[in-house]
Amino acid sequence: KPQSALDLSGSVVVWLRHELRLRDNPLLQRALELSPKPVLAYCWDTEFHAKVTPFGSPKAGPLRQRFIEECLLDLKQNLEKIGGRLVVFAQSPQEALPLLVVAEGATVLVTGLHCPEERLAEQKVREALALKGVKLEVFDPAGITDLLGPAELQHVGLPDDPMEFPENFQEFYLPTRPFLLDLCQAGLHPAPQLLSAPELPELPEMELAVTPCEDLRVPRRRERRMGAADNLAEQRAPWLQAQLPKLAGDCSSRLSAHLAYGCLSVQRLLLEVLGQMPKDSPSVHVEHFIYELCWREFFRKLAVRWGPRLFQVQGPLQLQKPWIRNAELERRWKSGTTGVPLVDAAMRELQQTGYMGNLSRQITAAFLVEELQLDWRVGADWFEAHLLDYDVHSNWGQWARSAGVAPVNDAKKERMGSYRYYDLAMQQKGAKQYIRNWVPELDEFLDEDLFAPWRAFTLMASPVRAFHVRIHDTLASHALQRHLESHGNKSDRKVKATRRGRVPLMWSTTGGSASPGRSTS
Repeated sequence: KPQSALDLSGSVVVWLRHELRLRDNPLLQRALELSPKPVLAYCWDTEFHAKVTPFGSPKAGPLRQRFIEECLLDLKQNLEKIGGRLVVFAQSPQEALPLLVVAEGATVLVTGLHCPEERLAEQKVREALALKGVKLEVFDPAGITDLLGPAELQHVGLPDDPMEFPENFQEFYLPTRPFLLDLCQAGLHPAPQLLSAPELPELPEMELAVTPCEDLRVPRRRERRMGAADNLAEQRAPWLQAQLPKLAGDCSSRLSAHLAYGCLSVQRLLLEVLGQMPKDSPSVHVEHFIYELCWREFFRKLAVRWGPRLFQVQGPLQLQKPWIRNAELERRWKSGTTGVPLVDAAMRELQQTGYMGNLSRQITAAFLVEELQLDWRVGADWFEAHLLDYDVHSNWGQWARSAGVAPVNDAKKERMGSYRYYDLAMQQKGAKQYIRNWVPELDEFLDEDLFAPWRAFTLMASPVRAFHVRIHDTLASHALQRHLESHGNKSDRKVKATRRGRVPLMWSTTGGSASPGRSTS
């Protein structure tokens, strides 16, 4: 209908950002209290996300964009089943949202977020709506994207002033853990059974065209699609019951991306997990899963305390360090061609799947800041572009800690500047197979040389020789090279058959690298 023929006075628009779900969504509940016909809108600013950042990364890479599109498509279909409507724009929110409110008296609801970029977006929308006599109602994220708000913090005995929030994780976790079950039960809401959408003017909606899953290396056993939405916790309940006892090392629930975009509420996930823990014999692995979920909340609160300092090179501690920018070193780190197989495997996994395990994130971060001494924000920015589960608070908070420019606990201090993360990885049962999966150039190398392939030399005339030249140019310091070499089997220096049994390989009797490598001095 022509715009003049529509009566949208008093209409309610829900501006979605990180709450892409129907259940456990207080923002949607509030919209239904104000209007029987709310409109749900999502703004994907294509121009903004296509820009290259000062650190050389797109704002959002293709895999993360695809994951978001799948989540949106899933939500859109679920809404249409109950009579609702999701409008997806390919414009900035300050341009798109005023198109949905054509009369005074309308209201736009949004969950308030913590970081400067998100708050700037809220301010721009507020100003654009004010020109049309429309107000922006910003909700506290507690119960929507966050677990705790001021009232909940007071309830567990923590200060509700963001500037007094503890920077030590244990000071947050220990008083919070006993109250988790009660907090989660209070934050659950059923999904609406029936919605009605108002008639809207013709809008420049974005078409959701999702790339088929077959062209990407996605964990098919764990999830048929990269994105999923409503009832996710129940869909994963059998999997969680079988896998939670195995959440050690590189095992993962693969739920972090769904939490990042609000396809699943942290309250419901925690409740599912807590409900599966036997009271008489609690599982240490389940407890660790809960522990990690609390880290997520911890970083969200610290982002408020730290503000813009979280994104500055000096970090929250405002420390001056001799960081460098080097285009070639940055390129090799990003592309997984550093010559250190553990690092290269993780970086290639990230680019091809959008996923990287926690231990791999720690190793690649340590390599960038300690071996290469690159500006730590290069790494945080690259992860932002490519991680499916990108969460601004956890990502930048963890990178700042790895760089030593944010407060850290004693355990983290012990690992910084040492090779503890590499040791943990090399002790993993599947570490060598992990390298073989992602660094096929090493197919002809024996297992004992996979962590430090530069110490081996080959007689074969094959493509491996070309790669062998590259790994002699490893970016690892002498100290790291020697440490990685120490994990190989140095007792056997005979001519051996390759893993495939086709071409013999010979190993150096010195166990050293044939090239000087890169010095960190």
